[in-house]
Amino acid sequence: MTAGTTYTIDQKGFFSSVGTLQDTLLTLRDINGNVLAQNDDGGFRLESQISYTPTSTGAVYVEAGAFGVNTGTYEISVGSSSRGGDVADTPGSGLIAISSGTPVAGDLETGGDKDVYSLSVTAGGTYQIDLRGSASGLGTLVDPLLRVLDADSRVLAQNDDGGTGLESSLSFTTSGSGELFLEAGAFSSSQTGTYQIDVLQSGISTSSLGDLIGQTQEHAPITALDTIFGGAIDFQNDRDMYQFILEAGTTYQFDVRGSNSSHGTLWDPQALLYNADGALVAQDDDSGTAFDASIAYTAPTNGSYYLDVISNMGLLAQSVGTYSVETDILL
Repeated sequence: MTAGTTYTIDQKGFFSSVGTLQDTLLTLRDINGNVLAQNDDGGFRLESQISYTPTSTGAVYVEAGAFGVNTGTYEISVGSSSRGGDVADTPGSGLIAISSGTPVAGDLETGGDKDVYSLSVTAGGTYQIDLRGSASGLGTLVDPLLRVLDADSRVLAQNDDGGTGLESSLSFTTSGSGELFLEAGAFSSSQTGTYQIDVLQSGISTSSLGDLIGQTQEHAPITALDTIFGGAIDFQNDRDMYQFILEAGTTYQFDVRGSNSSHGTLWDPQALLYNADGALVAQDDDSGTAFDASIAYTAPTNGSYYLDVISNMGLLAQSVGTYSVETDILL
């Protein structure tokens, strides 16, 4: 590593769909084995991320581990910013990741500077994003400018003065799962100053009750395969239905997880799979961890199939809560 350059090291696994390791532990060591930095859950959910700026040039060793007795596969990525301690100013890999509920402080050090962060999102999720500065007493930046970008730097959403005073605030609902990028900038290219960026996910929630996921095939969003996304059973007798495009002869696995595997607060999720004619072709209640649901299904024909997530707890208090869905292509 080069002195004065800031490096962002990520250890990703289960939650980013690049491995099976659920709780990573990332450590940086010097040539003598001394710990320079360590992180457990600084990335997406239980994944790890370290931002490190060495004071001298030389070899640094990245140690990929797991918290507790977890085992599994993982991916390591390393990104750098050659502008000293500055945050990268364009989308890419190895950026500092922002997690819902964890504020991040930054600094626009020169005129025209921009700081770009990565944000892992779930399909149908609504995210409240705030870029604050002097008006809220959370920095010195007078007029922040906030943008949401895709991987090609296309602007998906933008706000200038939607927050307190001249601060920026926007609400953004995603159409698919994956990675988006948040750009913290200033309205004027001459402005500099410190800021704080906050992200809160308000959840995936039939429209009259604040539920974004349809309860019928007609309103089920088309959802990507081979991914992980979150949802919520928001009220008693709520159901969330997702549409998938399957290929004949291919086997797919659908895992719906809740509180028993620490993937949400829903106690007993149940999964039902329907074909395009509305016929039930598979269902499961407790084949996963404890009361989690798991379906393995080989599609007989090409076309749309619908995964229906419900609670199996009737009118009990545990009948509402959050969950995650993992979809895998097996064959």
